[in-house]
Amino acid sequence: MNETIAANSAQWFGPPCGRSRKAAADDPAVICVNDDLALRVRAACGPDVDVYGIDGLPEALAAGIPTIVQPMRDMARKAIELLAAQQKQNVHWQAQAVYCRGELVRPGLAG
Repeated sequence: MNETIAANSAQWFGPPCGRSRKAAADDPAVICVNDDLALRVRAACGPDVDVYGIDGLPEALAAGIPTIVQPMRDMARKAIELLAAQQKQNVHWQAQAVYCRGELVRPGLAG
């Protein structure tokens, strides 16, 4: 069974680190809250651990880390629009759809 570990702290260096064998299909992956942390986890665990980040930093791609690029400007614009609509409704509002999607960028495929 695959194990996915979410890393949200620079202090996290869990079970996947320190392995001396090549990664297998069922080895854990580390999904980090940003590319800075992904770079730290990669440095601590080495290339045999699958590490994923969020931010789209060129440094992460150069280190071979797939990363999610988020459309921050679009997300902020949509958030303001939805908050204004919610304020006009004056009722409890609940999200009904995903308005802005990120894009997975893999090393070597960035354009």
